[in-house]
Amino acid sequence: MSEERKKKVMIVESPSKTKTLSKILGKSLKILASKGHVRDLPKTRLGIDIENNFDPTFRILKEKSKLIEDLRKEVKDAKMVYLAPDPDREGEAIAWHLKEVLKLKEGQYKRVYFNEITEKAVKEAMKQPRDLDTKLIEAQKARRILDRIIGYKISPFLWKTIQRGLSAGRVQSVALRMVVEREREIRNFEIKKYYTFQIKCLDDNNKEFTLKLCDKKNNPIKFFDENEANELYKMLEGKEVAIKSLEVKEKKKSSPFPFITSTLQQEAQKKHGFSLKKTMKLAQALYEGLQIGSEGSIGLITYMRTDSFNVSLEAQENAKELISKLFGENFYKKYSPKKLKGSQEAHESIRPTSVFRLPDEIKQYLSKEYYLLYDLIWKRFMASQMANAVYDALEIKGEVEGYDFFARFLNLKFPGYLVLWEEEKESDENDEVFPTLTEGKLYKIISVDKIEGFLSPPPRYTEASLVKRLEELGIGRPSTYAPTITTLQERNYVKKEGKVLLPTKIGEEVVDMLIKYFPDIVDYEFTAKMESDLDKIFTEEDRVKLLNDFYQPFEMSLNNFEANSSEIFNSLESGKKCPLCGSDMKLRISKFGRFYSCSRYPECKGKLPFEDSSYGNNENNNTDEQNLDNNEVSIEESDVECPVCGSKMVVKRSRFGKFLACSKYPDCKTTLPYGKKAERNCPKCGGQLLRIFSKKGKPYYKCVNKSCNFYCFKLSEIDEDKKAEKSLKN
Repeated sequence: MSEERKKKVMIVESPSKTKTLSKILGKSLKILASKGHVRDLPKTRLGIDIENNFDPTFRILKEKSKLIEDLRKEVKDAKMVYLAPDPDREGEAIAWHLKEVLKLKEGQYKRVYFNEITEKAVKEAMKQPRDLDTKLIEAQKARRILDRIIGYKISPFLWKTIQRGLSAGRVQSVALRMVVEREREIRNFEIKKYYTFQIKCLDDNNKEFTLKLCDKKNNPIKFFDENEANELYKMLEGKEVAIKSLEVKEKKKSSPFPFITSTLQQEAQKKHGFSLKKTMKLAQALYEGLQIGSEGSIGLITYMRTDSFNVSLEAQENAKELISKLFGENFYKKYSPKKLKGSQEAHESIRPTSVFRLPDEIKQYLSKEYYLLYDLIWKRFMASQMANAVYDALEIKGEVEGYDFFARFLNLKFPGYLVLWEEEKESDENDEVFPTLTEGKLYKIISVDKIEGFLSPPPRYTEASLVKRLEELGIGRPSTYAPTITTLQERNYVKKEGKVLLPTKIGEEVVDMLIKYFPDIVDYEFTAKMESDLDKIFTEEDRVKLLNDFYQPFEMSLNNFEANSSEIFNSLESGKKCPLCGSDMKLRISKFGRFYSCSRYPECKGKLPFEDSSYGNNENNNTDEQNLDNNEVSIEESDVECPVCGSKMVVKRSRFGKFLACSKYPDCKTTLPYGKKAERNCPKCGGQLLRIFSKKGKPYYKCVNKSCNFYCFKLSEIDEDKKAEKSLKN
C-alpha cells in the first residue's frame, strides 16, 4: 500500500458498512471497523469513583485488545482519521472512546456521520466534518454511569435475598413492573356480564338498517342488571323509533406518519410477527447496505434508531414526483412532521434512501424477510406523503321512549393513502348505499337484539405494545427498547408465550422488592423525568450535578435495604416441614438457585425444591453418583424400587436435572435416570422397565438392572418379539 493511501482513514462501527462505503469513496481513504464498542466500565468492579465527582474508569474490552492494536498501527501515520460510528448519542460516545484509545491528537481526527449510506449523503458528509459533540458525549456518559450504579449496587442485594444472577436496571426494572402490574390487573379482574341493545327497522325503500342504543356521546350503553335488560327488551318490542336528526358530512382519515424506531417495531410485529430483536437486525442490514444487482452494495433505508419524524426536503420532493406519476397529483399532500418530546431532531424518520427503488423491483435481490421489512418501510413512508382518505359520513339519531339510538354509516369517497397502506376498516365503514330516511318520521322496529357481552381485562403486553407504552411514558430511547425487553427474557423475569409477555414468579418478587425498598427506581414519573434530565446534560458539571442529586437518596435506600436484608430473607419462608425429620425448613440460596433445607442441618440433610415454575425445569437425565453431592434436592418418592436393595427410589434434582436415587443413601448409592415405572416388566430379565425421555425429548423404555442391556421404543415391540419367537418354535 502506498503512503498516499495511508494518509486518510475512516473508522465505522460495523464491518458490513465498509463494503458499501468503499464503493462510494473509492481508494481515497482506508475504511476500518471498530465492531461496536471498544471500551466500557470494568466487569469485575464498579469502575466509578463516587467520591471524586463520579469519575468513571473505562477499560479496553478484552476481546477488542488485538483490534485496538491493529487500529493503532493503521492510524499512527494517518494525516486524518474520520470517526464515523452511528449518528446517535451512543455513536458519538464510541467516536470519543476511539479518539481516546487510539491517542489521536487535535487536528488529526474529525467526526463524520451519515443518516443514510448513499453516494450523495456520504460525499456530502465528507465535505462537512465536525468536532466531537461534547453534549452528546456527556449525556451518554451520564446514562452509562447511572445504569452501572443502579445495576451494580442493587443486584448483589437481589442475589442475597432472592437468587444469584439477578439484576436491576433503570429502564429494565420499570418495564418489568409494567408487565407484572398488568398481569396482576388481569388476575384480579372481575368478569361481569352485560347487555347492549340494537334495533332493526326498514327505511323508506324497505331496506333494513340498524341503530344502537347509545348515551349522549354516542357510546353503546351497557346494562349489568339482567332484569333491567329484560324489561327494556320487552318495552322495545313493537315500538317505533323517531328519527330526530340526519346529518351528512365529510370525514377525513389522516395519513400515517413515517416510521420511527418504536412504530417500526410495533408494525413489524403486528403485520409480520417479527420480534423486536429480529426487526432491528434486519433494519441494521438494510441501513448498512445489501447487494442490489448492478448497483452493488447500497444502503436501502435511513438510520433505524430514531425518534424524529423529520423528512428531508429532497425526500419529500422525490415522493411527490413518484406519487404524482403512479396515482396522480391529487394523491400528494405536503408533509408536516409532528414533534416528539425529547427526540433528537437532527435525525430523520426511517424511510427508503430512494423512493424510486420500488420493493417489487428489487425483490429478486432480497431474502423474504429483508423484502417484507423494506416493503413495509417503503409503503409507510410513501403513505405519509399522500393525501388523507375522505369518507361521506351519515349520522342518524333516533329516540324510543326517551332512549337514544345512534348509527354512523361511512362510504369511502377518496382513498388517498389507503391505495398503498392497508388499515383495518372501521366498524361502521361499508360500501353500501346509505339508508333512505326522513327526519321526524316514525319507523317501526322489526326486531330487537339483546346482545350479551363480558367486560374484558386489559390485554397482556406484547413486545410491541410494551415499547409503545414505554414511549408514551417517555421512558427509554430508540436504542434501548429492544435490548431492554431481550434482557427481561434472558434474565427469566418474563417469558414469552406466543406473542404475549408473562411475568415469572421470580420477576414478580423482584418488582415487589424494588417497589418496597427502591420506589424511585421503578416509579414511572421519576424514570421519565430522569430520562428527560439526561437529555438536557450539556457539560461535565451538568453530569456531576445530576448524579449527585440521584445518588444521595439512592444511598439511603441502599442502607435501609441492607439493614433489613435478613428480615426480607426470612419473610420468604413458607413453614414447610422436613420430609426426613419433621423439623422446620429454612430457605437457602446456592449458586444453583433457592431451595429449602432442614433447620437441623448438618445433623439432618433433608431438602426440598423451591416451587418456582420459572426456573430449574431442566429434565435432563444424569446417573452420575456425584449428583448426590452436588446440592441435590429430595423432591418426592417414586414408584420405582431400587434394583440393588429393593428400597423405594426418590426423585432428586441436581444442577444437571432430575434423577432417581435410592432412599437408603448413603448406605446405598444406586442412581437411575429420571423416569416413570412402566406397566410391563423386562422381557429379558424380568426386572422393572422405566419410561425415560432422551435429551431430544423422545420416549423409550429401559431395564433398571445395569447388567441387562434391554431397551425398546414401544411396548408393542415386546409383543411382536414374543410372536416372532413363538412362530420360530412352531
